[in-house]
Formats: sequence, C-alpha cells, structure tokens
Amino acid sequence: MSLLPRVDEILRTNARPTEAEIPEIVRIIDQGREDILNHDSHIQRLEAEILSVEQNRDDALWRVNAGRAALHPIRSIPDDVLLDIFFLCSPLRDERWCGIMTRSDSSLDVCNAPWSFSQVCRKWRNACLSSRRLW
Repeated sequence: MSLLPRVDEILRTNARPTEAEIPEIVRIIDQGREDILNHDSHIQRLEAEILSVEQNRDDALWRVNAGRAALHPIRSIPDDVLLDIFFLCSPLRDERWCGIMTRSDSSLDVCNAPWSFSQVCRKWRNACLSSRRLW
C-alpha cells in the first residue's frame, strides 16, 4: 500500500521529504492513527460479543450435558442388579467365592468397594449400606 508515490521513493532511498510533502504525510499519519483507534474499538466490541456468544454456548452445553446425565441408563438399573455389579467388583468377592477370608479388613478400606461405590450418589450409598453381602 502506497501512501504517496513519492513516499515509496523516500523510504527506499532514505531521502528527506520536501516541505510541501510533510503536511500530506502528517495528514496520512493522523488519519492512520484515527483508523487504528476505530479498528481497535471495533475489535473490542467484537471481542465482547464473542465472549457473550461463548458464554451462551457454554450455558447450552451445560444444559445438554445435564439433560443427558438425567436420562443416562445407569439411573434405571434396579438395586438388585446394581448390588450384583458391586459384589462382582468387590475385593472380597474372590475370597468369598473360594470360601476363605484372607483379608478380613478389606471391606473397611474406604478406598475399595463398597465404600467407593457408596460415595457416588445417594441411591448407590443406600444400596451398598443395605446389602450385607458387600461387607
């Protein structure tokens, strides 16, 4: 983009502008500064709008995820099936399966099942606490 035909020559040769060219170059500089301020203002408005649109998108995403979680099939599993799954994941299952108890404190370790299952939600907690088989 050329400011003036002579400006290109001035920039290439390091020549000094004439007294007649200086006011025009100053006007170009002033107009450029004004354009920059206008563009910066426009950018700020667009960034604010983008932020608003992103927030609206995040809200919509949250609603979609919340709705999907509410409809998740795990919510419809009957307690007896849930307890069978918990038992199969229990660290005592193998010992009980074989008829021996080698780690009598396994059900007391809060990092293991059934404790870990009972911390998922109220339904799972109630199911775990109501089953003697898990403990």
